[in-house]
Amino acid sequence: MNYPIVVLPLPEEDGGGYAGVVLDLKGCISDGDTPEEAVANAQLAAQEWLSEQKRLGREVPEPGCHGEEAKKKRQKLVEAVSELLERYEALENKYGDLEGQLRMTQFGLKKLLEEGMAQPNWYSLSTVPAVRVPAFIAKGGMASGRLRN
Repeated sequence: MNYPIVVLPLPEEDGGGYAGVVLDLKGCISDGDTPEEAVANAQLAAQEWLSEQKRLGREVPEPGCHGEEAKKKRQKLVEAVSELLERYEALENKYGDLEGQLRMTQFGLKKLLEEGMAQPNWYSLSTVPAVRVPAFIAKGGMASGRLRN
């Protein structure tokens, strides 16, 4: 039996000592007063765990499988984080482009006003004829009803 055993110190408030955990065998754990005793007890627990699995006709995991599963999970996590980073950068680029366009539009409108090219209460786009906007709307008022020509 070559199942790796992880030894962890137990807190003094829990009685101290050490835990021996066989990560490849779900729920297989033991303890001891010393690290060596925790390993010896974990080996006994692993033998009992394996015997019970075989008796029940269940599949017995290969030694080291927990490490392989952890590597796969880590790789999936790395891939997911990389994908999120790519999405974030794409949104950041898109937002940056929109922000730049907004600044250019704002700059252009300010230039028009500074140079006197825009008339008060008149708004125009190059592809749309100029439209006179009533003064109360231009000052922030509301309009209701239908527009008339």
